[in-house]
Amino acid sequence: MTNGGTRSGQLRRRSWSAADVQEALVISGQIPLWLVDGDDRIAFVNEAAVRLLGYHSDDELIGRPSHDTVHWKHPDGSPFPAEDCPITHATRRGEPVVIERDWWVRKDGSMLPISIHCVQMEIDGRMGTAMTFHDQTASVQAENERRALEVQRARLAEVRASRTRIVEAGDAQRRRVVRDLHDGAQASLVRVVLALRIALDGGGVSGEVRPMVDEALENAGSAIDELRELAHGIHPAALTQHGLASAIEGLAERAPVPVVVEIPRERYADSVESAAYFVASEALTNVAKYARASTARVTLTDTDSQLVLTVDDDGVGGARPSAGGGLAGLADRVAAVEGTIHLTSDPGEGTHIRVEIPLTPAPESAATAGDDSRSEASVLIVDDDAKFRALAGIMLRSRGFEILGESSDAASAVAMAVEHRPTAIVLDLNLPDHDGFWVAQRLNEAGVGARILLTSSMATDVLPSALDRHGIVAFISKAELPTTDLSALLR
Repeated sequence: MTNGGTRSGQLRRRSWSAADVQEALVISGQIPLWLVDGDDRIAFVNEAAVRLLGYHSDDELIGRPSHDTVHWKHPDGSPFPAEDCPITHATRRGEPVVIERDWWVRKDGSMLPISIHCVQMEIDGRMGTAMTFHDQTASVQAENERRALEVQRARLAEVRASRTRIVEAGDAQRRRVVRDLHDGAQASLVRVVLALRIALDGGGVSGEVRPMVDEALENAGSAIDELRELAHGIHPAALTQHGLASAIEGLAERAPVPVVVEIPRERYADSVESAAYFVASEALTNVAKYARASTARVTLTDTDSQLVLTVDDDGVGGARPSAGGGLAGLADRVAAVEGTIHLTSDPGEGTHIRVEIPLTPAPESAATAGDDSRSEASVLIVDDDAKFRALAGIMLRSRGFEILGESSDAASAVAMAVEHRPTAIVLDLNLPDHDGFWVAQRLNEAGVGARILLTSSMATDVLPSALDRHGIVAFISKAELPTTDLSALLR
């Protein structure tokens, strides 16, 4: 209430001048403020700016050259000449400047990420610059964490994909061994048995030789049976030819205890069928060896998204996975197809195994799929090591990338990228004529929007700020390339 009863809603709105607003900002001390005169010398700095830059008082800053005090180097330590400074150029032209990410040098030499807003302002009769700036440390830390998480996810995805490829390759090799045994040694033994049987039946074997021929015939038949059992243990032909139901029914017939099998006669992916079969085989082997069970049951159900296999027995229980044991190996095999295995085996309650296997690949494992999107990525390999270029080309082609070309130096790399416009570039940090950052800068200036992956064979600390400034996706040492999902970084 004023003037004897004027209500707050009837108060006159006060008119604020630019000088009033400027004074309020300076006095508040909450927003870092920095004034630079026409000679690029610091004319004023408020308490918030002094504190943020690590100084004790404005006396340490007033009168000093602005650029040479806080803007004289890049985050990677390389010099930042005043003639390259966008703030200096804009000030001379009398233009306002807004920079969302820059780096200033604190008193102790450490780098401070900031955003800057500059406007032209008359200072001591000449045109200077007024700057406000804001600390971006939290934002940079968040970006660094995000980048590290992306690289970690890419490596994890490649580990998973690699594990799947190893299991699938192992299964394919087992099938080849079984075929070789069947077509080679087993077929030869069958021919021996047939020849001996014909000789015996034809009466051309003398009485004193006949016992030896009978023994040879018996040994050859035993060898055929042993080879058949060996081949079945490596990879059952029934699984390849007739599917999971027939293969597990064969396991049940050979088991020493009655086994009930409830499995639909559906076909699934080879990797899924192999994983489920070997779980059932190991589980029924354990039933025979340790469970002292009177019966067992194997059931399988499937939905649109997963296959569920259970193996139950009524034995003594107490089963525990051990390092290097069969159950531990099963867990690794199931994990390779993005599945899970659960074991319950309380003493006296039997053993119960439940396996869940996805029927569609998990998104991280899609790196092994040959979809059309993979072939869209064209890669330029830039490295002065010819052997590395050759090996990198083989690795990238195996993962579905098209190799657009190769270059051994920075200048030709820029020319090739500008002409052919690759979607991705694997770029060596250390090249004969310029470094990888120089290449990235030239490509940015030319508008080449490729995803750049920086590499080096040497142990090198590359600041995330340098990657950001040059538009580089990530830095990965060459030793880590085979274990990294490049699809997540180059597409």
